[in-house]
Amino acid sequence: MTRTREFISNKEYRKVFELLGELCEPVDKFFDRVLVMDKDEDIRKNRVALIKKIGISFNQVADLSKIVSIKEGRE
Repeated sequence: MTRTREFISNKEYRKVFELLGELCEPVDKFFDRVLVMDKDEDIRKNRVALIKKIGISFNQVADLSKIVSIKEGRE
């Protein structure tokens, strides 16, 4: 994530989104193959922390909660 911070500080947001876009496939695979809410508390905490770290990276660039999906529609 070092390059992400560098691009943000240089206001090179297109490059930031390109880097973050590279995470789509690995994140999708993670959720397809990994049980985040594992019975083992330590494993569960580590997996949740990893997801939070990725979310923080995205939120440094944009508030993704403002994106409206097609299913939700517009108000």
